[in-house]
Amino acid sequence: MRNEGVISLSKNYIETYVGDVLPIELVGDGINSESDVRWSADGEVAGVRAFCGDELSPRNVALVSVWGEGCGFVCAEYLGKKYEARVTSHKMLISDGNLNYYRADLHAHTSTEHDHDLFALHKTEDIPDYISAVAADGALDLTVISDHAAVTSDRDFYRGFKYAEHTLSPVVMAGAESEVEYVEPDRFGIEHRRSGELVVIGSAGYAATSDWEAFEREMTYSPMPVAIFAHPHVVGYSTPGIWNFDFPKRATDIMLRTVRGIEMGSGTPFKENILHEYAISSALDAGFRLSTTCSGDCHGPDWGFGFCPGKTVVIAKEKSREAFHEALRACRFYATESGRVKLKYSVNGSVAPTELAPTDTYRFRIELDLFEPDMSAMPTLCEIITDYGEVAHRCSITDRITELEIKSDTARYFYLRLVDGCGRKTWSMPVWCGRPFDEGVAPPTLTPVDMSTFTATADGESAPELIDGNPYNSYTAKTKTPKIIIDMKSSRRISAIGYYPHRVVRDSSKAPDWNTHDESPSLLSRYNIYLSCDGEEYTLVKRVNCRTLGEENIETFPPSEARYIMLEVTETVGMNSHIEEYVDRCARIGNISVFE
Repeated sequence: MRNEGVISLSKNYIETYVGDVLPIELVGDGINSESDVRWSADGEVAGVRAFCGDELSPRNVALVSVWGEGCGFVCAEYLGKKYEARVTSHKMLISDGNLNYYRADLHAHTSTEHDHDLFALHKTEDIPDYISAVAADGALDLTVISDHAAVTSDRDFYRGFKYAEHTLSPVVMAGAESEVEYVEPDRFGIEHRRSGELVVIGSAGYAATSDWEAFEREMTYSPMPVAIFAHPHVVGYSTPGIWNFDFPKRATDIMLRTVRGIEMGSGTPFKENILHEYAISSALDAGFRLSTTCSGDCHGPDWGFGFCPGKTVVIAKEKSREAFHEALRACRFYATESGRVKLKYSVNGSVAPTELAPTDTYRFRIELDLFEPDMSAMPTLCEIITDYGEVAHRCSITDRITELEIKSDTARYFYLRLVDGCGRKTWSMPVWCGRPFDEGVAPPTLTPVDMSTFTATADGESAPELIDGNPYNSYTAKTKTPKIIIDMKSSRRISAIGYYPHRVVRDSSKAPDWNTHDESPSLLSRYNIYLSCDGEEYTLVKRVNCRTLGEENIETFPPSEARYIMLEVTETVGMNSHIEEYVDRCARIGNISVFE
């Protein structure tokens, strides 16, 4: 409690759960944000983080992280006197089979400002305005404050926890959108952002950095933070091309413990939303245990359920911060572009998300329902996705309950992609099959071949820009599934082909109505590589499911003698989107390379 005229802690007693992060202040006459306050904690049950990162950092506030079960204390020392709050904690609740469906927006901003100084002045919108708007909307059960780390301050990061603590409808969780701007050039000298932004929830740390290690250090201030890879294939401010998280390199111990989600967009077909889903399997193949989210990513003042149709459905025991925190840590949530689909599915009798025993037979039971009686949102197509983004099974859905069986003795995971009659998708929580993931293997040493004497044709017509070594000089096909033949003029031994996507760039004006949806559908999603010695008989050497869209994809195969190479496009991003206006877009290619 706060006593005017008496110095005290804002809380004398804290009762909460292991994993919680909550605010505390030293208040009273003579105490202000610049006061010299020293914070400490017992370290076993609780930890404390004070802020001193910038000129706006308040010295009289701290975040308490609850690390263990039992009793402990938090202490503030001021002018030689100590003020203590007792901390009592219990284990985070474990949800049983009685679970409910709740709708959430896990990525929202309390201001339109992207400028640090303007944001700090609170001239446009603010945390109370955001919470009031979402509460008045009345359709969300959970929402997350996730202002950009680059523009927020320690003061405002702390304020998020303070406002969230006592907001019950909707439940508000505090966080930030951390930004990692790690950029490096490829072999052509073109820079790529091999990083991006991560929404962090329930974490006492956040970061705006070009150093992955710095972000990871920020995550160590909290016992059970939740991080979400935000818009993983976005075209953003910092670099003109598509961002690519380097998931195998990012699969460090702390990242594997922290990351629980990957964002699929907002449920709208605009900009690069149709690209995000290509990252799911890449992250799962790297060993991440995560599920999918849909979020508005709104910057105000249009907040709430109606801003964007895509929502995250969280399956939790009750409507409380503790229950939602537990559900997010357990990956019991999924993305639905319509915001209306209720999904429950089990494999071999275990309800997703779950770890299965290795077997060769998987029996799926898929149960569907809707939040509102809008049958246009009921899925009509089911695709079961497995390792490396391959479709293990595809079928139509005609009933609310679907049962099917598939065989595999290699699968490491499965997840569902459901599509309704309007092309809107729902991505399920995964199930893991009890098999080990790939160990980190160094890529083979490859030597690019001089292609200056080669010729390239596409569907029989000359296409020299395909092999001119300039990814910016892209080739546009006349069809969506062209066949490209490269004549190397003589037989040689080769072991890899490089496909460089055409450059999807943000408009140089960075106007608010910029879009990439006119360019993104032409990216390749799947293609086959064939080799021939005589140009007549071709042998298939690789089926490619392309998942990295912002930089060169190098596909290896057993070293082979050949004179001719045929690249057969079988699917574009537009075809795979199930969105009518995109499915017939012609393919585009930045460059094709050959490696010995």
